[in-house]
Amino acid sequence: MGELVGVLDATWKKTTERLGAVGSEAGISIKVRPDGRVKLGRCRQGPDHLQGTA
Repeated sequence: MGELVGVLDATWKKTTERLGAVGSEAGISIKVRPDGRVKLGRCRQGPDHLQGTA
């Protein structure tokens, strides 16, 4: 079980790195809530909306 948790943790870290590299163009955000849970969100209006160009 510990190995699976390690793989999941590494996957989340890689995902956040990739989203950070793309920036707001991804139209996706990851937020860590105070209780430690993670919330994945997306902009339904597309990435251009996040940049204020839509």
